[in-house]
Amino acid sequence: MLLSERREASVDVNIQLAMQQLSSAITEISLEFSQVELAFLTILTRRLPAQLIDPPKLVEILKNIEKNLPYHLSLGLEPTHENILYLYSVVTTQLEVQQGELLIALKVPLVRKEEYMLYQINPFSAKIANTTWRMRIKNLPPYIVISSHSYMLPDRADVLLCQRNKLPFCKLDSVTYVQSQRICTIQLLEEVDGTNPLPKECEAEIIGNVKLELWKQVSETDFILSVPKLLNAQFKGQNYSRKGANTDISTSGIGILTVSPSCQLSTKEALIVSPVAGITNVFHNSLQIRPFPEMNIVTATGSNSNDKNNNHLQKIVDKLNSIAIPDAIPKEHPKLLTTVDQLKESIEFDSPIFQTEKERISFYNNTLLHGFVYFFAIMLVLYLANLGIPFFVCSKYSKQKLQEQAQKEPTTCRTCDA
Repeated sequence: MLLSERREASVDVNIQLAMQQLSSAITEISLEFSQVELAFLTILTRRLPAQLIDPPKLVEILKNIEKNLPYHLSLGLEPTHENILYLYSVVTTQLEVQQGELLIALKVPLVRKEEYMLYQINPFSAKIANTTWRMRIKNLPPYIVISSHSYMLPDRADVLLCQRNKLPFCKLDSVTYVQSQRICTIQLLEEVDGTNPLPKECEAEIIGNVKLELWKQVSETDFILSVPKLLNAQFKGQNYSRKGANTDISTSGIGILTVSPSCQLSTKEALIVSPVAGITNVFHNSLQIRPFPEMNIVTATGSNSNDKNNNHLQKIVDKLNSIAIPDAIPKEHPKLLTTVDQLKESIEFDSPIFQTEKERISFYNNTLLHGFVYFFAIMLVLYLANLGIPFFVCSKYSKQKLQEQAQKEPTTCRTCDA
């Protein structure tokens, strides 16, 4: 082989190697660009694409989150492969900055597993034995909602709103959420002679007819109590010289007792509740709380509806009906909550039935607009004809008919003259 041929072959080999390296570099750059583009798309849409986290990885992440949740919280959907399409619909993303790095965080909807009981409050007056004092009832709310670790005080407007919307119960912004407090069992005390009246600084507030199993301290001065029989409670104030006063509250029921911070409250026994007569239940014995009114989702109706789309929407509706987003974000998990609006937007974005409904509504709107235009045009023609203004050019057949009529009746056809 000649030297020139060898040089040409060497050049060809070098060119091929350079082309391979260039092709490999272009492929790597293209992959990196695709990843960057996917990251920006994820940030802008706040949606979780399967290319970013594949289904098995997403199920594993959600299972780890579920293990570390407080006992009264759970995921809105069970993290299984059967629910993978819905998991991608409800999980959203959020951009965060940590130590100078950009991170994409997942936002997962949570639900409360516990049940709430809603009662109407029937206040009772509590007379203290051997005194002229009575427990002072003040600022009583109309309803109270009790769970295993919290209570809420909705007003009449809240409850009426739920009744009008046929909701089991919805908690609005005006309702206060209280974190769980320890349950305290009051120890036995000996009776003492109670001849003196209760000092004014120990006047208490009682809210009646709330059922609980034990005394429950909900704040420094508030206790939820049950009174299945005559209650003997002892109050001791800072300015009270005697040991204490035996106070017999001549009533039965269940309620919240609020005492002054300067008083000490104790009872002769731990009060374990039995069912109390006279409790007025507003709806049912056991109620699932819904912090917000249920979303009004348009469903397709009629025999020509797409069955596949209907089934898809019905599954989404069933899942949404089982989800109750908590209004209070737990301090331990501040980044795991998504709003109902975000959830609704993500569902609407994917659901084909929403697109079908939007097209149907748009078609009806266009039809209505065209009908209005045609009606206006007809009315305009009739108005111009009434004024004697020529508007239409008569056809040959119409012109012949008008000429025949003109021969019988000597009139002039202004609009059909040749």
